[in-house]
Parts: sequence; C-alpha cells; structure tokens
Amino acid sequence: MGKTSWSGPLVSGAGFNSPGALEFLDDFIGAYTTLAVPWPAAATVGANWAQLITGAAPPTVTALADGAGGQAVLALTATSEAQQAGLAHLNQRNFLITNGGEFIARVIIPVVPTLLAKFFVGLASDNAANPDTVTHSVWFEFDATSLRVGVDDNIVDTNVAVPALTSAANDVFLLRCNFDQIGNVRFYVIKNPTQYPSGRIPWNQVAQGTVLPFTATGANATLQPFLSAAKASGAGVGTLRVDFFYVCAN
Repeated sequence: MGKTSWSGPLVSGAGFNSPGALEFLDDFIGAYTTLAVPWPAAATVGANWAQLITGAAPPTVTALADGAGGQAVLALTATSEAQQAGLAHLNQRNFLITNGGEFIARVIIPVVPTLLAKFFVGLASDNAANPDTVTHSVWFEFDATSLRVGVDDNIVDTNVAVPALTSAANDVFLLRCNFDQIGNVRFYVIKNPTQYPSGRIPWNQVAQGTVLPFTATGANATLQPFLSAAKASGAGVGTLRVDFFYVCAN
C-alpha cells in the first residue's frame, strides 16, 4: 500500500512539496501486508505494488512479521536458475524524472548477495526478468563485492562503483537520488546511519563532483518504483529488506 505524503523527519527537506508535485511513500505497514500473499501478482484495487517473481524454486516476496516500522523482504533461493523476487508498480510508470525530483529508501541486507545475485533499488521502465536488461533505469545496485550506482537512458549505460563501500550481513543503507530538469542525476548514500536529534542527516555524495547523465525524455523518462533481488543464473543467494521507499517528481 502507498500513501502520497511524507510522514516524518527522517530526512530534512525531503519532498519537493511544490504545487502539483507527485509523491509516493510506502512504509510497508498495515493489514494488507499480513495476507498470505502480501502483494498480488496482478493489478488489484488498493494495491500499488505487484510482485515480480521469476524462477521455479521459487524466490519470495513477503512482509517481515511484526517488523518494526514495516519491511518488505525479497529473498532468492540457492536453486541454480534465473530468479527474481521484486516489487514494482506493474509497469504503471507515473514519475517523469526530467521534471525534477528524488527518491529515498532505507534498506537492510540480512543475506549479502553471492555469485551472480544482485539487488536493485530505484526507478525503472518496464520490468524484465533480468533487471540488467531493463531499458531505462536510475538506481542503486548491490552485488557480491560492491555497491554501484547506475543510470541507463538506453543510449549510455553508466555504472559506477562506490569506492570502498561494501556490504556485510545486516548492514543498513540509507539511499538517496536527486534528478533535475536538465538530465543530471546525483546519488547519495549513508551506511549504517544513526539517529540525529535534529532529524537532519549529513548526506555524503557518492563520487563527489560526479554527475551521471540521463538524456531520455517523454515516455522513456517516465519510470516506476522498482525493488528487486535477482540473478541471471547460478546458485547465488541474497535477501533484501526494504524499510521504506519514497519518490517525488514535479
């Protein structure tokens, strides 16, 4: 389930809140997430998210039982096959990123991805069973050895490793991405953030001074929230928990 307002002081100044701004926030809480299948596989009244499942094992998308603050859990299995456990807006793309905006997420990694397994957190065009083949995307990508930031406008696929930033079991990451009206995309990340009394967070910019370009426009720049644990093949495993996801666009 989603709501269309920012709900707290987690990030100072989050949300553009300008007239006409489109906002979406999900804390993954409430009765809907207690169902046996917490998110449907098809369009359903009252559900913003739909499950993305690939693989016969199968991988799973669940809600963490009594998880503090609400958490969605995306888990792969060790079966040697292509797999995806994800959540997206069923290819209903509503956020035109060239209007300017941002997305913010808090994620926990109880099981670090191994072998070919990866996690994706951000915005994307229509889903593909292997997220690496999605045509347009702006996201954070975790693999077995690194955290990367990526922008793909279907012309240039830019993928940059965050120096000296890897993940271990139960690490927490606060992720933020800003995009402006002239195609500049900036990424920020905090590993294992602590609480700040004022509610303000000292964001550290990924690859300081580096701006990644996104040149697509119109329908190709209109993206959907996208959360995924996936692997193209092999016996890799990984579990991603998403505490909240927020996005806004003017």
